[in-house]
Amino acid sequence: ANHEAAMEEEEEGEEEEEEEEEEEDGDESMESSSDDDSDDMEDGGEELIAQLEGRLEACGKRDYEAFHQLLRIYKKKSMRKQLEKTREQFSISFPLAEDLWLEWIGDEIRLACSEEDQEKIISLFERALSDYPTTKVWAEYVKYIQKLYFDLEGAKQREYLNRVRETMQRSLTIMGNDLLEGSKLWELQRNFEIKVLENMQGSSTEKQTQIALIRQCFDREIKAQVKGLAETWISYESWETDKSIVEKKKAEVEEAMMKASERELKDAEARRQKDSSLNVLEIWQECIESESESGDVTKIICAYERALSTCCLVPTLWNSYAEFVRSQ
Repeated sequence: ANHEAAMEEEEEGEEEEEEEEEEEDGDESMESSSDDDSDDMEDGGEELIAQLEGRLEACGKRDYEAFHQLLRIYKKKSMRKQLEKTREQFSISFPLAEDLWLEWIGDEIRLACSEEDQEKIISLFERALSDYPTTKVWAEYVKYIQKLYFDLEGAKQREYLNRVRETMQRSLTIMGNDLLEGSKLWELQRNFEIKVLENMQGSSTEKQTQIALIRQCFDREIKAQVKGLAETWISYESWETDKSIVEKKKAEVEEAMMKASERELKDAEARRQKDSSLNVLEIWQECIESESESGDVTKIICAYERALSTCCLVPTLWNSYAEFVRSQ
């Protein structure tokens, strides 16, 4: 009897284990199905692509998020033709953010193999800057143009020099007064001109002209009063062979550093207020007024551009900017 009872208990235990295993298998199956659905949505199955394209058609291609999702899907799946077509449509419907433009341009640079491709990339940079003329986009543009120059030789390289310098000058005119990031553009110009001097095979007169140009680069950066002047001054002292010029410039550089620090304090307050969402507009207006006191048009424009990147939905700020531009 004891033996039979033990057998019955064992059989019941086995049945319970089988039921538990079946339940676990069912749960795993459901989880697997759920994961598959999630992966399908993440990977961008044909059904999801069709849904997103349908959304764009229904709203006249005015759905920003649908465009953004399609870009992620096509890029992940390496669907180059669809990716390029969607990017073009996206850029027609909306101004693209800095990171979207730089990702697009980066993809084209990796694939470029002809002069025609290079011109297409330059055109993309120009389009990006027409949407958002940021220092980061300008810096990438300048670096790309400089690379093209150094890839050339002889007469072709000499002809391309003016194009590089025109691009650098445009970047400095528009964003050279950017307090926090402008130094990157000045550094790109200085290092380029120094490298041109190092590679120069011309007469001593040509070399002296190039040396004078490099000194002008340093002088203009000092007058811009952007962050990083201490590092710039160290670079200048190291590069300059005429130490009498270095001595003459010390007082000017110290004053420029002090003014740059004052600008940085005001800018830091604006960014702090931005983070706390308090009085953002008032702080930026104070920054604009401060730059207006200098009378430097490029600094004032740069201040407005930076303010609008934070307060882009404030009509009074846009009106003020428009009135300033008209007055010039």
